[in-house]
Amino acid sequence: MVHAPFSKLNKLCGRAIHDVWMGTKKTETEIDPVWQRVMDEVTRQIGGRDRAQSALAERLNTSVQAIGNWKTRGIPPSRVEAVAKAIGWTMNQVLDVAEPPGSWPFETISRERFERLTPRQQAMIELVVLQELDRIESSGKLASAA
Repeated sequence: MVHAPFSKLNKLCGRAIHDVWMGTKKTETEIDPVWQRVMDEVTRQIGGRDRAQSALAERLNTSVQAIGNWKTRGIPPSRVEAVAKAIGWTMNQVLDVAEPPGSWPFETISRERFERLTPRQQAMIELVVLQELDRIESSGKLASAA
């Protein structure tokens, strides 16, 4: 009975190996990269991975199962805008598409660096920029258009 141990192994692992080989079962490497990026951001925002899917589901008023289905299927195009809004990103960030030239006004501060701040910190920076713009405009020292 030399084949007995192999038969047991084959019986235990055969179906799983067959499913992966035939492409009928998703492997860990087939997680949708957009979904993964979104879940990483939600995890960062809530401070832990345990409730990331349920937190996003709550924000989108959908089921945790729907969020879980996106793991391998990808986020439906009709939901990308809502997902972006729910996590405070642009659609381009969710889809990992480069921003069009000129869409970010600061050359020395990256959008990514700014968006890692909390909403309150972002608002404080926006207020400082607004105050500086008001000061420059009221002094009459605006650069003339060339």
